[in-house]
Amino acid sequence: MKTKGSVYVLLAIGVACLMSYFLHKPWDTSERENRTLMTFDMALINPPEEDSIVYKATAAERFEDALKDQFFGRDWISINYAGYTSSLENVYNELWRTVKTSSESGTRQVVNKEADIETDYEHWSGYGLPRLDKVPYHDYSMDKIGSLFSFNNTDYLFEGPKFVEPDRTQLEAHAAQIEHLHELYPDINMYSYFVSSLGSTKWFDGQIGYDTPDYFEVIAQAMPEYMKVKRLVYPDESGYKRMFYKSDHHWCYKGYTQGYEDIYSMISKDYSDIPQIKLPIKMWDFSELYGVEYRGSLAFVLQNLYDGYDEFIVPEYDLGDRKCYVIDMDTGEEKPDDLNLWNSYKAGEISADRYYDHYIHFYCSTDSFDENDNYIENEYYLIRNEGLNTGHNLLLVSDSTGRAMRDVLGTHFDTEVYLDYRVMPLVRVDEIIEKYNIDTIVMNGLGSIWTEKEHSFHFMDGFGDEED
Repeated sequence: MKTKGSVYVLLAIGVACLMSYFLHKPWDTSERENRTLMTFDMALINPPEEDSIVYKATAAERFEDALKDQFFGRDWISINYAGYTSSLENVYNELWRTVKTSSESGTRQVVNKEADIETDYEHWSGYGLPRLDKVPYHDYSMDKIGSLFSFNNTDYLFEGPKFVEPDRTQLEAHAAQIEHLHELYPDINMYSYFVSSLGSTKWFDGQIGYDTPDYFEVIAQAMPEYMKVKRLVYPDESGYKRMFYKSDHHWCYKGYTQGYEDIYSMISKDYSDIPQIKLPIKMWDFSELYGVEYRGSLAFVLQNLYDGYDEFIVPEYDLGDRKCYVIDMDTGEEKPDDLNLWNSYKAGEISADRYYDHYIHFYCSTDSFDENDNYIENEYYLIRNEGLNTGHNLLLVSDSTGRAMRDVLGTHFDTEVYLDYRVMPLVRVDEIIEKYNIDTIVMNGLGSIWTEKEHSFHFMDGFGDEED
């Protein structure tokens, strides 16, 4: 009887598993995991290309991945499994911290790494000394929540420390692109601004027992000397919490305001004729006005494992008399567009969806997304300021952190072209420079536009393309 009962249970489980694949429409992508999924048709009928992120050489491998990716209720299972395993991991880490603290009691010394000025000329191969201001050192803790981490026993989330430094080959390739731009246009001023995430602070080295690299300093060392560099610096936990959302990987308004001011300080040293720095004319607290509870990208990943949210607050600036366009990359047509949802938000026309990404959508028009709410990667933005006549034109190349300060930074230039990092390989940067008479380039972001192959400049003369 026991054997029959076991067989029935196994058959029931097997039937349930098989039925699960017929209960939902196949998913091409997972928004929660931000990745492409393997579908059953890819196993035999429509195999992915070799450069696809889901490429597998054999049909058996593709079929196995499709079984994992297309299981009904997969998100619910993976979320709860991640919550279970992270709870066990936190118990272990807390026990380890307790034992470590006890063994070091009475002998542990606080090291002031903020005062540890780097003087080892062998440490940095590029310049000998650091090029960036240091983020003050602290010994903070982190705990696992699902696939993410919470910061120092708070509800601020992050993806974890950066254990390895950027790939040297890719850094050299990106530096070579900058050098090629300088050869083509020696009079262009170039700047890099690094948006320091928690993972790049070294604040968790004490807990993990590992000397993580100074990620952005490594990048800065690889950049040529005519590329002026600076990074976002926050002094401590409270400084970080002022500048970033707790539930999202982007900086909040105090963070990107600081970024705008830092970039302006670099540029204004070279240009005495650009307008003075802007101050907000009004703060819009959309959470207070319309009850917006912003659950950003990190909360979306964790779902029910996390119950925190943010207030969505946006500063308004006097942007002057300007005209805005999206540029079609296929035709070069400049189509008038608002480039943001200011008017909709002011009128209270705000999505009430629990995981609506307010940061991403607010700084784009509704036409910037397709019917599945995916960002349209066949256009970039143009802003023309009427009657300014500074003689300077800006190319702002950025990941999504740049959207928030795009408009106000652009007020200091006759023309601003905003190039999202996802469309970098789809356009020719020198063609943009010549068409819009660019004399200033600002590169801004969390790291990938200096380190990732897919976020590279391309040129009309094909420079670097042979390495693709």
